[in-house]
Parts: sequence; C-alpha cells; structure tokens
Amino acid sequence: MSLQRRKDGKIHTSWHEYKVFNVSSYLFIDPRRRRTTTEFFTFSSGAGIDYDKWFLRLSFDHSLYSETWVAVQFNSVSKKVATRGYYSIYVVDNKKKEIFVGRRPEYFKGHHIHEIIHFLKRNSASEKETFLVNDTLTIRLQLTLFLDDITPLPADEIIELYPKADLPDNFKELYKTKEVDGDIVVQVKGKTIRVHQDVLNIRCPKLLNVLVSDETKKKDSSIVFDMDPKVFEKLLEFIYLDQVTYLDDHIVPLFGEADKYELKALKRMCEKSLSEDFLTVENAQTIYDLAAHFNSHELTGYIVMFLKFNVRETKDPKSQDDQRGSLTRFKALSL
Repeated sequence: MSLQRRKDGKIHTSWHEYKVFNVSSYLFIDPRRRRTTTEFFTFSSGAGIDYDKWFLRLSFDHSLYSETWVAVQFNSVSKKVATRGYYSIYVVDNKKKEIFVGRRPEYFKGHHIHEIIHFLKRNSASEKETFLVNDTLTIRLQLTLFLDDITPLPADEIIELYPKADLPDNFKELYKTKEVDGDIVVQVKGKTIRVHQDVLNIRCPKLLNVLVSDETKKKDSSIVFDMDPKVFEKLLEFIYLDQVTYLDDHIVPLFGEADKYELKALKRMCEKSLSEDFLTVENAQTIYDLAAHFNSHELTGYIVMFLKFNVRETKDPKSQDDQRGSLTRFKALSL
C-alpha cells in the first residue's frame, strides 16, 4: 500500500504571547461570582484577510466543584469575519519551555466567545510552582488560518511524540561504522547489511531474536531476512539514532515494522506523520483500516475527531451524507 502526502493550500501561521500578572489575585473563591476574566488581549494575525483582529482572554473559575481553574476564551473581534483555521494554546513553564495545553479547530464566523481549552488545577501546588513564575502566567497562542477551501481542519487533539531516548554516547559512531564492524551480517533481498548485536539487544530485542533464531534461514554465514532493504536501513537508523530521515517516503511499511517489533517511539512518529501530513477526508477509510490493523488507538481516535470537524463543512449534500455515514461507522468501530 502507498499513500500520497497531502497537498495543503495556502496557510498563514502567527504566534502571540500574553502575560497575566498578579495571578494570585484570581485564586480566591467568591460565592457571589462564578468566574472572573482578564482584560482582552487583541491582535492581528498579519494574514492579510479582511477583519483581521482577534481577541484572547482567560477565565478563572471560582466554582468549588470545578477541577480545572483556567479556561481560554478566543475568537474574532469582528462579526463579519469568515475563515477557517485553528488555534493552539501553550503555557510557558519555569524553564521557559512551551507546554501544549490544547487545540481547537474552528470555522470563525462570528463574535461568540469560545471557551474550550481548560487547564491548570486550582489546588495543585506543583502546577503553580511550574507555571506561575513571579506570580505571572505566560500564554502563547499559535493561530493558523486557512486561506483557501482545500486544507482540512485538524482534530482538536494532537498526537504527541515520546521524549527522545537517552542513548549511549557511542551509538552515533557505531551507526557510522556498522558496515565495517557489525557482528551480525544480514542479507536483505540481495543487499548485505551489518548491524551490532549489542545495539539490537538494547534497543530492539525482538528484532534481534528474529534475526538469530533457529528458524531464520542462513546462507554463507549470513542471515537471510525478508524486508525491503531501504525500509530495513530506516529501521536501523531509528534503532541507532532515535530518528528517521525522510520518514514519509516509507511511512506505511515503517508503521507496520514499528508495531511488529514493538518500537513505540517509531510507531508514534508514524502516527503523527499520518495524522498531520497524509490524512484527508477522501483517504480517511484507508488510513483508519491501516491504523486498526496495526493496533493504533491513537490514530483511529484522531481520525474520528478529524471527520467530526470536516464532515460538517462539506457543502455538497450527497457528499456530506456519505461522509456522515463513514463517521458513524468509524465511531462504532472505535468503541
């Protein structure tokens, strides 16, 4: 199976920072008021569209029964704006690192206030220590606007990568020299590829077990292995370096091999790329079937949400009915 990378249309992305000072003043619980809000932070995206003015503010919930404390309110200032896109919210921690909070795809067509993204627990001392620096909360907003009717909206959740592996310092050098001093010799459809047994033992013992098992056919002291040589090389690149260059060129077979050999970080890379760079309304069924086959609950769930946001935008009634039918089937399968 081969998939074509999605061709998106014209997109404009801008970043904006909003600081809320004296945050402790919002900590009180006032039974007379359900919530308090900050002043509006207004800005232009620079996208060159009509009515390009937006607002952001935070709402602090004072309810005794609310677990989360802060909510984001965001939309266009003008009632006349009509464009599609999404906004992502990040909070900056005490190490100046951006922590993803949430994302909301939307068809902006009015002034009504969205209050979608909720974060921070009121009674969590660790969160306050992490995110309230000098009694200041720093929010960064990424606003992405679609300046055409081609690009589909993403789902409201992102598939996040696992943290980079803490690899031994010599793995990078071993990757460079594996064809010289690798102690396992593998014949992959006519191509000889060497690999270090110790590296496989640390990073992918399941692949090592397959290569050295009694069931593996041997020829001239070499192990014969049934895999596309280019895919095998990419698999080794990940095993040695915890990265894959040109992942999209081999996305489907690498997705399968990652599932087969229990390489969770590589599998997550494939899930993220398929969701962000390949998925369309037209190929959603194909990618859903692929994800289900490789036991990817992250990706199947993402596809259901992706269709939820994009089916409602389809103007053609027949096409919309077909897509709604697909969405219903996907939801049933994902339960």
